[in-house]
Amino acid sequence: MNNNILIGHLGWDGCHFLASCLAMSDDVYFNHYTLRGKMEYFFKNMSNIIKVDGKPVWSDVFMFYGSSYQSNGYVHYRQGLMNDFKNNFEQFDSESNQKTHISRLHVPIYYPLSDMWQRKVSHPIVEMFKSKYFICLVNTHLFSSLRGIKIEENNRTPNSWDEGFATIPDIKWFDGPLTEVDTITNSTTVSGFLKLPKEVQENIKEHHNSNLDQLFNLTKLYKPDNDLLKSLITHRWDCNWFLSEDETIERLGWLYFDMNLGELNEKLIRKMYKIWINKMDYIKKWHMEDKEIPVPSMIPAHNFFPTDRWIGHT
Repeated sequence: MNNNILIGHLGWDGCHFLASCLAMSDDVYFNHYTLRGKMEYFFKNMSNIIKVDGKPVWSDVFMFYGSSYQSNGYVHYRQGLMNDFKNNFEQFDSESNQKTHISRLHVPIYYPLSDMWQRKVSHPIVEMFKSKYFICLVNTHLFSSLRGIKIEENNRTPNSWDEGFATIPDIKWFDGPLTEVDTITNSTTVSGFLKLPKEVQENIKEHHNSNLDQLFNLTKLYKPDNDLLKSLITHRWDCNWFLSEDETIERLGWLYFDMNLGELNEKLIRKMYKIWINKMDYIKKWHMEDKEIPVPSMIPAHNFFPTDRWIGHT
C-alpha cells in the first residue's frame, strides 16, 4: 500500500494551503525540491499579489503532484507543477516514487469512476484514488464566505457579473437574497471573525453548517460514483479549523502523526498561516473599501532561513 494522499474539496476552502503544509514534510515529494526549496517556493508565491485591471486577485500556491478538474461532465487529470497562471511541467524519475504524493480532486465527481474502478481500468484518475489517505474538506461555507462577498442577484448587472467572475476570483458572487448572516460576513475578514462576540460567532457557524451529503450533492445519476468516494474517505478536515491558528496547528499535527509524515514543524507552519491569512484579508479589504490600502506585511523568502534545527537541507 502506498502512502499517497488525495484531498477532495469544493474550492475556496483552503485545500491548497492544507496541501502546502503537508508538503513541508521531508517524506512528501514536490518537484525534486528540498525542504528549503519548498519553503522558498511557498513564501515567494504567497507573497506575490497579482493585479488585474488594477484590482488585486487571488493567486494560490500549487504544491500538488497531480490535480483533477471537471469539464463538460467529466473529470480530467493533470500531472506536474502548475503555479497560478503559469505551467511548468516537471521531469519525473524514480526518486518521486519513493515519497508520498499529494493530489487533489474537486467534488462532487461527475465521471464513471465506479465503473472504471470495478473494471480495473488503467487510468491516472483511478490510480489517484488508490491513495492510502483521502482527506475530504467539509463544512466549507463559512470559511469561503469570509474570503468573499455575496451580492443579491437583482443588484448584479451582466457587466459586473462578467467582470467580477473573470477578474476577481477571490470574490464569490451568489444568487439569491442576502440574509442577516451574509451582511455580517460580507464586512468581516477571516481574522476579523475572531473579534466578533462569541455568541455571534456560534450563530454564524450554525447558519453555515453543512454535512457530507450536501458536499457531494448526491444525485441518482452520479450516486454510485459519489458513494464510492465517500467510502474511500479516511480523514475529514473541518474548514472552520482554519479560523484559528492554534487549531490549524493542532489538527495538522494529528494528520502528520496519522500519515507518518514525521514531526510537524510548528514554527514554519505558523509563519505560513500568518502570510496566508494576511493575503486573504488584504484582498477582501481592498474590494470592501474599493480603494488602495497598504499591502500587508509579507515575509520575504530570503529572510526566512535562520540556522534553526528544522532547516535540514541546503
